Amino acid sequence: MKKFTNNDIFYNTLLASPKYKIVFQSGSLRINDQINQNQEYSSSLNGIDYEGIYSFETYGGTYQYTSSISREFIYGQSLMSGKTFQPTYTEYSSILKVAVLKNSFKDYVLENEYADVNYYLVNNGVPLTKKVSNATIPASFILSPSNRINYYVNPTASINMLLIPKDFYGSYIKPGSLELNMYVSGVLTASAIDNKKDGKIYQTYGQGSGSIIGSIFYDHGIVLLTGSTAVSPLQAPYIQPLSRYTASASPVNDSLKWIHFGSYVSTTGSAPETKYEMSFKGANFIPTLTMMCHAEKDELYWSNNRTFIESGQGDELFFGQTTSSTGINGSTYTSTSGSFLIPSNKMVRENKFVTIKNTISSSFANYSASYQPQVFISQIGIYDEEKNLIGIAKLANPVRKTKELDYTFKLKLDM
Repeated sequence: MKKFTNNDIFYNTLLASPKYKIVFQSGSLRINDQINQNQEYSSSLNGIDYEGIYSFETYGGTYQYTSSISREFIYGQSLMSGKTFQPTYTEYSSILKVAVLKNSFKDYVLENEYADVNYYLVNNGVPLTKKVSNATIPASFILSPSNRINYYVNPTASINMLLIPKDFYGSYIKPGSLELNMYVSGVLTASAIDNKKDGKIYQTYGQGSGSIIGSIFYDHGIVLLTGSTAVSPLQAPYIQPLSRYTASASPVNDSLKWIHFGSYVSTTGSAPETKYEMSFKGANFIPTLTMMCHAEKDELYWSNNRTFIESGQGDELFFGQTTSSTGINGSTYTSTSGSFLIPSNKMVRENKFVTIKNTISSSFANYSASYQPQVFISQIGIYDEEKNLIGIAKLANPVRKTKELDYTFKLKLDM
């Protein structure tokens, strides 16, 4: 057993950049062209999480967890009630999720002028009633349709918000790696990327190329799409009612726009099939521990493997003495008179004269080469300060070790 020195242990941080390609089509989601091993998840893509169960092989079996990419769609439209969103197609909690980004926008505003809550929400995302004193508000004021807007956080326009869990990207999404594509009937219709790495998403292909269609907030895994220019003249029911309103509300036909990215569900009729692709790279910092294990010359050529010694060499059975005149000669225990003693006690002890098996091969048939000590290192045990085994590193192939050879094994562990 050898002890690590300060020159044998190194702490580092590894930057990994996992790449993901996510495809939304006909109510289903696929990640890196893989689908749920049990069944493909399918549901309405408007305001409902895309989910799939992914299994990872572990030492003890498989570990399953559910990862989801959610889409929050805010249908902005002026209404007589004073609201600027359609509650039949919009979860009010989605608007509040945009409002809480106000505290995070300050980290992006220097590079992206669209990192401003006023760009997305009316009155800085605060209901106007918050500015009213504690005085009693007349009921006529509350009941007036033109004043009801004062009690809501209202959007300035339609917003398409994609939420990416940290399970996918790690520490942050790598700037410049985002790419969005929309296909209609199998034909690429529009593309957008964040090629300037400033958080703004630029359309690079299709009608309206060169315009800014949204923003990405790298540290939070949030994409806000606001592009409302049609990129295809074909109409489809891209705006779907919330599940609790499907009996009383109908889908809304509209031209394909960036605010509809990921919102289409296959329906009967002549609606075109729409597919959406989103790809990006993550940036995940992984602490690593590197350990150097040295097998030096003239050391570590002993093995506890039972095949290390010649077979048939067992331990000695020691018979306890019955008289003080008992003598011990060699490996046989007899009395002074030469007769074997009847044991009053017995114990097992290791044989001191064992022969190590010669594993040196010869070039000649039926000839054994001269003995030389050698072992084959197949695994390395790691112990703590109390000499408790805490880890085992296994080699892909055993390494032959003789007295003349020394090796250094490099062990690397992700923390």
